[in-house]
Amino acid sequence: VSLFKTLFSKSIHAGCLTDSNFVLIHYNAAFGKLFQINEVISGQLLWKVLTENGLNSDDLPQSMLLQNQLQEGQSVSGKLRINNINGARLKIDYTGHALEASDELSYYFEFTDVTSQIEIKNALRATVSSLQLATDISNLGIFDYDFKKKKWLFNPRISQILGIQFSTTNNTQDLINRVIHPEDYPLVFSEWIDKKNNGGKLEINFRIIHPKEGLKYVKCIG
Repeated sequence: VSLFKTLFSKSIHAGCLTDSNFVLIHYNAAFGKLFQINEVISGQLLWKVLTENGLNSDDLPQSMLLQNQLQEGQSVSGKLRINNINGARLKIDYTGHALEASDELSYYFEFTDVTSQIEIKNALRATVSSLQLATDISNLGIFDYDFKKKKWLFNPRISQILGIQFSTTNNTQDLINRVIHPEDYPLVFSEWIDKKNNGGKLEINFRIIHPKEGLKYVKCIG
């Protein structure tokens, strides 16, 4: 128990240690904070703590499966949803490991609130989807260039704007150079080199000769 107290005190996760009957014998402050518990709860059943502190009813079958797995001495992992007393909805990752302790089994748990991580992922998905729609509507081409690795990354709109089909076997820089209008090439090249060496914002208008559409004006910002 002393060892686990040390581990709990340094863990960013909420942790708990139970006996073979799933009675809490130790937990860290993060566990109490996660489940909005202020009083001492050692000696209470883990399942009671979960259910009385807002375990989502839809997750009851999952918690029963979890209990059965632990009774068989299995290591477990999964997700549970908690609605705490403040009304906040938490999504919790849990892991549990059976530990040999004389003739009985004890269990070590970690609970991690992953609500914010999931919300961030959902927001990113929505942002990426919106960005794709925006680029399709605005005829905006996006590219990323790693100067050190000399590696390019494009969205499909770039190919349509420049009239170039890129592949890993092509010299990408050479392909782009070919479509830039000869009279504008020196200016584009000097600006590109200047920003590569000195940094700063690149914003330049120039002409290209599109293979199918002829003369076009483009603007590059970076």
